[in-house]
Amino acid sequence: MKKKGFPALMAALSLTLALFAGCNNDPPPPLFMKFNSTALTANTWADGDITLGGEQWFKFTATASTQYIHINDGTLYHLSVQVYDSYGAEVRFTDAGGLAVTAGRIYYIQVISYYSRGTYKIAFNNSIFPPGVITLTADTWADGNITSGGEQWFKFTATASTQYIHINDGALDRLSVQAYDSSGATVRFTDAGGLAVKAGQECYIRVTSWGSGTYKIAFNASETAP
Repeated sequence: MKKKGFPALMAALSLTLALFAGCNNDPPPPLFMKFNSTALTANTWADGDITLGGEQWFKFTATASTQYIHINDGTLYHLSVQVYDSYGAEVRFTDAGGLAVTAGRIYYIQVISYYSRGTYKIAFNNSIFPPGVITLTADTWADGNITSGGEQWFKFTATASTQYIHINDGALDRLSVQAYDSSGATVRFTDAGGLAVKAGQECYIRVTSWGSGTYKIAFNASETAP
């Protein structure tokens, strides 16, 4: 019987690999990633609960060539986040905080807590801003509800070259407010307490708190609240 030569063997191997690749775009992940990962849905917060010195794994299917991981760590601190592809190779964050990935591929997120234990929230999307940003309307109060150590995000479209953010914090104290443009760059408050912006510009507001409770937030072109 005639034996198969080396070229024939290589051709058969190539065909086998091609068939495997056609069935699955991603290689099998390392077992510790495969069996310990919670699947995330784009633009949807998922709950995390971690022990001191522990770790949690999540996975997501990229929806775009750049993806962002968002963590709302509540009262936790010093959470470490690492991202890996299906080969187990680390995917590094860019200077802008995003991940350069391939749409349709599966990626894995490792969360480690070095100094605390507790609950947190995690999400991914293709925006530098987290899911659930609330849109504000000029001269109209919007309701806020925040937990200690948590954060809430709002956005508005500037109606004038100077905009003012108004907070009615009720029984809360130590609310912190920061403003950003659509690129994620900080928009600083002027000495008069306004934001120097451009009419029509989209701005984002991040509210953080050391207490839990409800409050109200609004924006307009006046130092006087609505």
